[in-house]
Amino acid sequence: MSQRGLYPAISLLSVSVIAFQLALMQILSLMQWSHFAYLIISIALLGFGASGTMISLFTKKLIQREGVILPLFMVLAGLFMGLTPFFTKVFLAGFDSYLIFNQPGQITTLLSACLIYMLPFFFAGSALGLIYTSRAKNIGKLYFADLAGSGLGGALFTGLLWIFFPKQIIYIIAFLPLLSALLACGREHIKIQISLVFLSVLLIILSAQNKTELPVSEFKSLKKTLSMKDSEILYVESSPYGNLHVVSAPSLRYAPGLSLAWQEPLPASIAFFSNGNWFGAIPTGKAEDKYRFLDYTLYALPFVADLPRRVLVLEAGTGLAGAFSLDKGSSEVTLVEPNAAATGLMRNELASIHDSLLFHPGIRLKHLHPRSYLLSDTSSYDLIYLPEAGSFGGLSGMLAAQENYLFTMEAFRNAWNRLHDEGFMMLTCWMDYPSRVPLRILSQISETLKKEGITRPEAHMAAIRTWAGMGFLVKKIPFTGEEMEHIQAFCQKTFFDPMVLGKILPADATSFNFLQDAQLGNHMDTILRGDANAFFRNYGFDVSPTNDNRPFFYKFIKPGELNTLRQKYSIQELFYMEPGYFITFLVFGVILVLSLVLIFLPMLFHRLKKGGIGFVLVYFGGLGIGFMFLEIVFIQLFILYLGEPIYSAAAVLSGILLFSGVGSYISSGIRTDRNSIFAVFLVLLAIIVLYAFGLNGVLGSSVSFGMAAKTFLSLLLIAPPSVFMGMAFPLGIRLLSSANESLIPWAWGINGYLSVLSAVLAIIISIHAGFTLVFLLAAFAYLCSLLAVVFLLKGKNPL
Repeated sequence: MSQRGLYPAISLLSVSVIAFQLALMQILSLMQWSHFAYLIISIALLGFGASGTMISLFTKKLIQREGVILPLFMVLAGLFMGLTPFFTKVFLAGFDSYLIFNQPGQITTLLSACLIYMLPFFFAGSALGLIYTSRAKNIGKLYFADLAGSGLGGALFTGLLWIFFPKQIIYIIAFLPLLSALLACGREHIKIQISLVFLSVLLIILSAQNKTELPVSEFKSLKKTLSMKDSEILYVESSPYGNLHVVSAPSLRYAPGLSLAWQEPLPASIAFFSNGNWFGAIPTGKAEDKYRFLDYTLYALPFVADLPRRVLVLEAGTGLAGAFSLDKGSSEVTLVEPNAAATGLMRNELASIHDSLLFHPGIRLKHLHPRSYLLSDTSSYDLIYLPEAGSFGGLSGMLAAQENYLFTMEAFRNAWNRLHDEGFMMLTCWMDYPSRVPLRILSQISETLKKEGITRPEAHMAAIRTWAGMGFLVKKIPFTGEEMEHIQAFCQKTFFDPMVLGKILPADATSFNFLQDAQLGNHMDTILRGDANAFFRNYGFDVSPTNDNRPFFYKFIKPGELNTLRQKYSIQELFYMEPGYFITFLVFGVILVLSLVLIFLPMLFHRLKKGGIGFVLVYFGGLGIGFMFLEIVFIQLFILYLGEPIYSAAAVLSGILLFSGVGSYISSGIRTDRNSIFAVFLVLLAIIVLYAFGLNGVLGSSVSFGMAAKTFLSLLLIAPPSVFMGMAFPLGIRLLSSANESLIPWAWGINGYLSVLSAVLAIIISIHAGFTLVFLLAAFAYLCSLLAVVFLLKGKNPL
């Protein structure tokens, strides 16, 4: 075997694994929903864990024929990567998340797809695990090559997304393991390896010729729009923000919550979709009157009360609110929209259709996460539009397990502090049943104002309900009598109902738009004027305010209320309310069963040397949990800090892996005695505890720095814990190599399995208890690993 080529072979293989994992996330986000990202992480780690189990069962045979087996594993990893689009079409053609609890066969389909997706990770993990098992003494440098490659894989994939679509990138990635095989194989087996690589390349090329489109959920907004007569895809763009589709259809109209009093024709629209989900629309037609219909929507509410001169639109999308603001007379409009691919189309190919909006002298465009813009901006505004809560496609339930930092109480306070002394904050939502989104928004606003020292929040608020949605207009000072009269006249003109306006009580407000459940008004009364905390405790759904520690705005299910809810709603109805929440638990259950079976499989079919089994379970299990918990928390914190979600996630993930690789390399010079291991873990624990209580303060005090300075500071903050995290695994492997070498592949598997579980478990804990607890549990996991050393490392015979 070529020792010279082994290190680059490991790095290339690791590059392909991370890039392939990210490509799968993008593909499933387009086909289904973004929460499947956690499923892919689990599948990848499960594949690595299963490889450890396999190596445990056949260690001697694999090592004896390593010269052939190792490159073969790499070839098979690349082969199954290249065949993924084909398998996706075959196995997921009839799958849809919404049908899981209606059609039992859907779960079988999902499991089959998961097993197929696991194969590239299994073979890549088998190659890496075999290398670590046969060369445990040199684990530090080997693990460095692995982690360094993983870090580069995230950066490579992000760059490729600007040029290729995820499906195309998979074919590019699939060649990297084949190159790894050529670098790793010895000269005595070169003919066999070249033959295998040639065959794999041939199969990948044949697969790449498959032009069949990947199946997209019928519940996706894109799918529904393309079913309209004579619909046409005008543009398709790939970027790190997802696949962007621009669609036109003769009958396509977009008028959110349009008043029934509007009786004129609506302008046709072209629609934007990001990963198949609704992104926004651009009305077409004559510039002088194509926005006039918005006078009969909730967009007009701020202009009924006043004429805001300086307007800020957060998550501006296609800029509809900004264009309307200019049309109404605003002089300066700031559009904050992170999706540069969408704004690029609007600046160039679609500029004429959009009336060159983004070149208007009154428009300022900012490519930044809206929350980060609020934190770094020092301007004041007469009006701030927050994005629409819920979604035009009715998919908010799919977002139950997806964080949203723009609808937390801290975000509302950030927006409040950017308002002029008499400024307004405006946000809208779609109505749901049972009522959840409007009640949570109301609770967020009410609690925000109370924290700002306002004792009567209702005096600063106007809430207007249409037949389909509700709008909340919040003012820095109390509404004047004249403003309330204008709003009331607007409601009479548009057939809207004022739910909160001066002396009008929500319970008595319905005049035009009657609901099947008349309790909404009473609930709003209680939140504003009654015992809100008692209401939050007793209401069947969680509509209490969310915060940055628990930013899951669309999670409403209370686990303790499930039995009560089952008396009112069927399992199918509950699932449709929050499919993303229930799928997270479904994934965790499946992963838990598979992991437990595969963890203990070697103990059933292959007698492991008993010495050290407990140590391996606690030590390497703790490392898997601790590393994954910290990785997820770091990604969340620094996405908010750096402000570019896609690049931030890639930079943070790459930084963690690269610095962990540095730690692994350094560990080669550290002795595996008790004092050395204690020192590594005690420093790591000290850093974690320090970060748990101090990191937010450091980030908050420096959020106004420039991007270059913040990126540099981020890397400085990520480096210390990552370096010590990277030391722990190779130190444990070296310890095993001198005490019970047969347990090394099992330790590799245990680390993978516990990482699998923790990837999903971290999300479940975050949803219910917040990220701070995940941070502290990571420290506890590493403490357990340290305690394993304390109790089991004794003298010269530690195990």
